[in-house]
Amino acid sequence: MAAKIIFRGQISPIMSAIRMGSDITRISIDIPLTERINAIGLLALTDQPLMFTIEVDKTSATTPAKKEKGTPSGLYSEFWRRMVIKGVKTYPDLQEALDTTPERVWDALHAAFGVTSMSEVSPRRFEAWVNSNGLNQGLISMSRNAEREAAEKAGATA
Repeated sequence: MAAKIIFRGQISPIMSAIRMGSDITRISIDIPLTERINAIGLLALTDQPLMFTIEVDKTSATTPAKKEKGTPSGLYSEFWRRMVIKGVKTYPDLQEALDTTPERVWDALHAAFGVTSMSEVSPRRFEAWVNSNGLNQGLISMSRNAEREAAEKAGATA
């Protein structure tokens, strides 16, 4: 039996990803297909007491680029700003689908949608693309949360 199992993933970007009950807390983790082989050993440990250590994977972390003053905003720019904050660029399944590295996800998304600015891509168009590529539904939850937040901000400034 393995003494240590190491794999990459992320806590699901959905409201119910961390559920706290009176005597237990459940956490939902999204593991990309590329890491499945590393995580498969968990199946043999379902009856074992485990100790967890969670680390931020700094090899895939990117910081959102700062927008230059005077850059025009597109129709969906606030939505995409929120998607970047939520971690769309570091979402493992997205990197795999685009066959790219975390540093190149943004460029790969532009190419996948044939646009010069992601602010041209609506949340529905992105969700249809996620579904057509068989990606994790966590991306759709992330998208809907970002869309809701963007709408709330627009309502607050109107």
